Amino acid sequence: MSEWLFKFLGRVQAFYEQRNWFTKPIYALLEKVIPSKTQEDISWDDETDLLLHEQIPVRAKKLLYLIAVILITLIIWASFAKVDEVTRGEGRVIPSKQVQIIQSLDGGIVSAILVKEGDTVVAGMPLVRIDETRAVSSLRENQSQYLSLLAKQSRLQALATGGSFDPPPEVKKNDPELYAQEYALYQSSRDELSSGLNISRDQMEQREKELVEAQFKKDLAEKTYESAAKELAANKPLLASGAVSEIDILKLEREVNRARGDIDQTLAQISRIQAAINEARRKITEVEQTFRSKVRTELTDASAKISSLTESSVGLSDKV
Repeated sequence: MSEWLFKFLGRVQAFYEQRNWFTKPIYALLEKVIPSKTQEDISWDDETDLLLHEQIPVRAKKLLYLIAVILITLIIWASFAKVDEVTRGEGRVIPSKQVQIIQSLDGGIVSAILVKEGDTVVAGMPLVRIDETRAVSSLRENQSQYLSLLAKQSRLQALATGGSFDPPPEVKKNDPELYAQEYALYQSSRDELSSGLNISRDQMEQREKELVEAQFKKDLAEKTYESAAKELAANKPLLASGAVSEIDILKLEREVNRARGDIDQTLAQISRIQAAINEARRKITEVEQTFRSKVRTELTDASAKISSLTESSVGLSDKV
């Protein structure tokens, strides 16, 4: 270990004595801080210490002392010193009070700015004025649709219940043309319903007349049958005595059978006519129910739209 230390110090000494650009400042510092000592200034206990001292250059020892002092100083400084950590990043400072983002629930064109930069404002204070042209137009359109739906609702209500057309006074007052149009539609719908019902009623009346004729034929056929049957019953006993011929009896039997056939035919005809009458009645009911159902569907839709427009008109009124 001592041999290795001697060799290391010898190399340091050789490097130091070269007096190059690196060692010159260190040499000058050592000359000022640590004065040189001569051989006579050193007292030795024995010749062995002297020999070891002579093998280790004095300047190298000075350098080692300086390095040791520096290291100890750095260690002490590192133990107690506080180093600030700096983190770099890009950003901007936005104050939370002085700068505020202005938001509006209702968009539009700004027609006037009521404050200027640097003014102090408070909550509820108007800052800008929005052009109300679009809002007024939307409100008027809403009101027009509302009146139209009111008139339509009244028309459909009258058609559904079979009553008269009687819309709210505001419809006739604010839009007489709309009132006239809805009244015309009301009359047209009633005429259409009446036309469909009249066709079915006419068919039913025609079938009822046919039924009356068929019943009359049946009654006549029954009378004919009764008369022929009585005549046949009265003449049959006379056949044995020869008072009537067999041919006469056959003729009477033919008349009875013919009358019976007329009765059966008229009964079948009456059955068909009654079925036709029932069909005509069902057709009348179906026409009326189909018409009422269609009207009620439109009435429900109109009422829902009126409710929606009523809600939206509140918001539109606030914008104006």
